[in-house]
Amino acid sequence: AALFNIAARLNMAALGNSRVLSASPLAHLAMLPRAMRATLAVLAWTLITALASQAAFYLPGNPVPLTLQTASVLACGLLCSPRVALASMLSYVGVGLAGAPVFAGFAGGPAVAVSASAGYLAAFVIAAPLMSLLARKSDGRVRGALPVFFAGVVCHALILAIGTAGVKGRLALPWEAAFAIGAVPFVLGSVIKSAMVAAVPAR
Repeated sequence: AALFNIAARLNMAALGNSRVLSASPLAHLAMLPRAMRATLAVLAWTLITALASQAAFYLPGNPVPLTLQTASVLACGLLCSPRVALASMLSYVGVGLAGAPVFAGFAGGPAVAVSASAGYLAAFVIAAPLMSLLARKSDGRVRGALPVFFAGVVCHALILAIGTAGVKGRLALPWEAAFAIGAVPFVLGSVIKSAMVAAVPAR
């Protein structure tokens, strides 16, 4: 939660939020050109998601770890525009597949694209901009904590659905077994992480 609070302030500064205090060491970021601010936001969320992925725990017999990745993905969507959220997750997945050790357990490289976790990574690219759309009103303002929580639940459900399909295809399992591995162990954590994201300060 502390990491996402720091990310919120960094994001507000990088995207030029006028409420960032002038005394903040991040305030000068708001003076940079829009394209540069967006690039910094993408780089920041790539790094934050990489750090969140290292908080990983493997259940016995399950090749897919429990991590904080999805909390980072949805926090990115909450705090960024759909375009920046999409670019951030494309950057994260792209640098990982290129070989950077940004995935859980410091994994990286093209082999991850055919691993049991591949479906979840693909889902991040969809879930982050979707969260941005669901969590905001038509005027661009972020909705209240409860709507943001339910938006997080919806996006987590999407991630688990695509991830489970990837588990089924990669491990050649029937749907029941794939669901037991790819979705059931992550339901409670998804609810908790949705609540974490709903508590992130956003403007």
